[in-house]
Order: sequence, then C-alpha cells, then structure tokens
Amino acid sequence: MDKVSNLERGAIGVIGGLCLVLLKLIDAGFFYPDVTSTMAMVSYFTYVAYLILGGIVAAFLSDNDAPRDKVRRSALVSGLLAPSILLAVLTAPENRTATEPAGEPPAAIPSLGALFMPTVFAQTQSDGQQQEDIPVLREQDVTLGFSDAWKAAVGRPVTRANHFYVIGATADARKATMTAEWLNGAVNKNPEIAKSDVRLMTPFRVLRIEGEQKFIVVAGSFQRYEEALATERRVKGIAITLLENNPNEKETARLLHEGVVVDGAAFFGP
Repeated sequence: MDKVSNLERGAIGVIGGLCLVLLKLIDAGFFYPDVTSTMAMVSYFTYVAYLILGGIVAAFLSDNDAPRDKVRRSALVSGLLAPSILLAVLTAPENRTATEPAGEPPAAIPSLGALFMPTVFAQTQSDGQQQEDIPVLREQDVTLGFSDAWKAAVGRPVTRANHFYVIGATADARKATMTAEWLNGAVNKNPEIAKSDVRLMTPFRVLRIEGEQKFIVVAGSFQRYEEALATERRVKGIAITLLENNPNEKETARLLHEGVVVDGAAFFGP
C-alpha cells in the first residue's frame, strides 16, 4: 500500500492551518483599522505560524498506517487542531479577562472654557516654561506593545491600564495648568470631602498629547477601564459634595461632573 509522504501530509496540514486562519479572520470581520499597525503585523506573523505549526504536526504526528484517504483526512484534522489546541491552552479560563470597552472618543472631551479663579492662580509661569514641565502622553504609553499584540492575535484578551477620567481639554497650557491647580485646591482643602468616602486619592494633573498642541486635565494616572469608571464615580461624588456644602462651587462641580472616560490610544487612532 502506497504511503502518503511527509511532504504531502505537511502540505495538507498547512491547508488545515489555513482553515483556522480563515476562522480567525471571519471572527475579526476581516477588518483591521490600520494594516501597518503593530497589532496587524503581529497578527500576520501569528497566522503564518499557524500554517507552519499545522504542517509540522500533520507531517510527523498524523497516522500514516491507514488507507491514503484516511491519512489525508487525519493530516487535515491535525493541521487544524494543532494551532487550536495551542489557542485553547493560551486562552484557558484562568487567564481570561473581560474585553475592555474603548471608552468615549476624544471628541467627547469637554473644552475647558473660562473658569473663575483667584488672582494667585493667574500669576503663573509663562506658557513656554509650563509646556516644558508638562508630561507628554506618548503613543507607546497607551498602545499595544509586541507581546500584548501577540496575545490579542491568538485570542488572549489583554488588560491594559491606559484609560483616564478626563476633565477637559484645551490648546492653552496655562489654562490647563491653572485648572488642575484650582481643582486640586478646591478638592483637597475642602474639609467635608477630606472626611468623606468620595475623597480622591490621586491629584488632578495635566498631560500634553504627543505631536499636538493639546492639553488634557485628568484625574490620576493610567488606569484599567473598570478603575477609570470607579474614578469617574468618585469625582462625580466629589462634585455633588462640593455643591451640597457650598453653592458657590457650582462652576467647579460642573467641571468635575462633565468629564468622560477615554482610552488613551484613541488620541492616536486613524
């Protein structure tokens, strides 16, 4: 009885791996927002690895003692199942996390308008000095790295701490800095907030978007989506407490309450 060669079994295994690649593309809707992004490039290499793995397993591990038709079917199944088994291991229940929503788009961030502040806050550094002191939000800080992109490509959800509760945005560095300082003063020096359950553990701060003359005032630092939602609830609780204890804080409360949760990667999207 003629046996199926290793080369033929390997070629059939590659076809089985291709079937899995097609399933992954169908699951993604054949859509990548940017075909040159790290995520897309890692996906291409991962899919090629599926084909190679399927071919190797089919060539060397499929049963070659059965009739030719059965051997071919075995090679095809081996090529399909080998990457599938790897995926099952990588996406085991204990490793799974919920897929994170993207948050609101940057266009939803309120614009920082005029906010009444004491004269002392107006006596600040020049715009040039302030811009040098303001941390820059860079694309690599909030987008997928190679290892995270590989995990996502094989179906393993990635939890990233790249969300913010954003109070507002402006092209004026001085205005952004003054707003953050004013909010920190209004919140941290309020005795009712200091003894309440809604006090904010991290200060308001300013970030400049890399490559843009755009400054955002955020509560705290990088957070996972669920943490950013918790910060949003806390900040809005602070707004209510401020207003309940001092009706004159209406503008500050409005500013705190109108912020939105944003995925930092959205600032660098297509």
